[in-house]
Amino acid sequence: MCMFKSMLLLKDKVFCPNYDSHEDMINETGMEHGPMRENFVRVEITPPDDDLTVPIDKWKYKVDQDYLPEWYVEEVDKPRCFDALKAWAVKHILVGQDVPEVKQGEFVVLVNCNTGIVKGTVQEVLGGTVQKVLGGTVQKVWDGGTVQKQTGGIVIYADGCISVCNKNFYRLITPEEMK
Repeated sequence: MCMFKSMLLLKDKVFCPNYDSHEDMINETGMEHGPMRENFVRVEITPPDDDLTVPIDKWKYKVDQDYLPEWYVEEVDKPRCFDALKAWAVKHILVGQDVPEVKQGEFVVLVNCNTGIVKGTVQEVLGGTVQKVLGGTVQKVWDGGTVQKQTGGIVIYADGCISVCNKNFYRLITPEEMK
């Protein structure tokens, strides 16, 4: 399974999109592949203990394939991947910031951030606050994160409780009720 943050290393560039499926990256770039004829390298750079507040230079670099093209040199290509991740992270991993609005279609990871309005789906809240979700879904809330208001949509799991909300009803389901 591809991990956050996955990318494809090509001979002349690093492809670091807003998703982590290597197969989708291969399809999007039109690369041909098969056993012993890869012309790219599947790379994953992951934070220790999934802690996105750790500086990127301390994240773990991993090549996620057995066969490597003859042009691959880790001492040269590993820094290229870290540089691409840092450039991507400036727009997509926000730590300890006030983010007034996240729009539909934007991919951002917010860690200990305060967010005004979210339009669309929030996959995870790692601390911090989401003040409003207008429709859409909040999938995970971690480490004391807060969703202050939700209109429509569903909060799947937050702090040991499942919260279901739409304009017709609201109900908290405790862990005991789930058994």
